[in-house]
Amino acid sequence: MLSRTVEPLNSMSDPSQSLLFDTHCHLDSGQYSGETDDVVRRADDAGVKDLLIIGINLQNSIGSRNLARKYNQHFTAGIHPHDADSYVVDDINRIAELAKDELCVAIGEIGLDYFRDYADHDNQRKLLHEMLNVASDLSLPVVLHQRSVEFDVIKIIDKFDLPAGGVFHCFSDDWELAQAGLNRGFYISFAGNVTYKKSKLLPIAADIPIDKLLIETDAPYLTPVPHRGKRNEPALITHTASCIAEARNMKLHEFAKITRENGKRLFNL
Repeated sequence: MLSRTVEPLNSMSDPSQSLLFDTHCHLDSGQYSGETDDVVRRADDAGVKDLLIIGINLQNSIGSRNLARKYNQHFTAGIHPHDADSYVVDDINRIAELAKDELCVAIGEIGLDYFRDYADHDNQRKLLHEMLNVASDLSLPVVLHQRSVEFDVIKIIDKFDLPAGGVFHCFSDDWELAQAGLNRGFYISFAGNVTYKKSKLLPIAADIPIDKLLIETDAPYLTPVPHRGKRNEPALITHTASCIAEARNMKLHEFAKITRENGKRLFNL
């Protein structure tokens, strides 16, 4: 539960110009058990009208689809690199079938994670190949997780024809990796950690071409200041938006409008 009311974005300017798109939230997380109605209502009240509900394994992707149907939103289907040691071949086939749902707009969350080391690196790379094959076959964009992987993720995506492109979600690396993604037509998305005092991400977020910039919560994780330490939720994306907009010397309503349009363009909405 939020400790205080979030100031609605549409109270700051023309509501028609002020709607936000949370391009990455995990509403099927157990942290929201029994509370999703309230979470979605608070997002709507704060001007966050579009939610992309992210799948991280087969069952979670199914749950994300069900929530997308319930709340008239969209979802993604994929297998997270943390599950690279435990998935089975049939999971790939079922993800591919699930991704044909009219509300599924991307393959994800997929990628590599060498920071947590929850799964063998070779298995992670094999899984990423499998998932990129699905994205290529279905002409869907990809939602890429890339943490402490240097350029391994670039080496792999360069092997595939990905006409729908994708996004480097929750970007937390350096400018060189961001530039490599941009050079390949990818969008770069920032979450609540861009607001942290010791974060080095804000100058990068300020320099990303505005037509390739997305924002997200990664909720229930990475809660932005001033709510850091509490459970995150889509309504709080207003703080991330305000932080980046200020760094770019942009009006908040202008920043909200452009990043929302970017998300709709990437995910073909």
